[in-house]
Amino acid sequence: MSVHILFPTLVFEETLEDLKKHNQALIDKAYKIKEQAPETDPDWRCDTYSTLPHYNLEQDNDSVVHRLINLFGNKVMAFSRNWGMDPKKIICNDFWINIAAPGDYQEYHKHARSHFSLAYYLQTDKGCGNIVFKNPSDHFDMFPLPVSARGSLTDASFGTFAFEPEENKLLIFRSTLSHMVEKNKSNRDRISVTMNFSFEDN
Repeated sequence: MSVHILFPTLVFEETLEDLKKHNQALIDKAYKIKEQAPETDPDWRCDTYSTLPHYNLEQDNDSVVHRLINLFGNKVMAFSRNWGMDPKKIICNDFWINIAAPGDYQEYHKHARSHFSLAYYLQTDKGCGNIVFKNPSDHFDMFPLPVSARGSLTDASFGTFAFEPEENKLLIFRSTLSHMVEKNKSNRDRISVTMNFSFEDN
């Protein structure tokens, strides 16, 4: 008898303690952008603040930002080899910082126009809101299995999977993977960096 694991969903996770020295500069950058342009993205149904509509990466010579892009880009390239890729050139399509105040959340979404996305946590507290990934097969499962007991869930039966945010934690995932962020139930802002990457044809 054989059981084959087909079409797995992969998420990269790593804690990068050596980046802690850059976190405060990025936090300050986020608050400065928010002070200058406090409007939230009208396309969201939640109040989490994103610097994306108010920030131009090409016009920013911030060495910390570009150091992170290069470092994370290399990690995305290494992660992509799990798909049999041998990428030669990677492009950072988007860079932004999210500020989720107490009570804020983000609904399920995907990231368009990119191959891989990531979240890197700058500031977290216990209960500040897990990132939750949805099993891709749930979108077309018209007759779900009656799995009810939490203790009986297996890798094959999870409908969602959550990662608890921790400072200096990096998560990388396919941009097509649906995900959301739970409500921030802490008393402090949760702040994270997000990037989207794509590959040029070899």
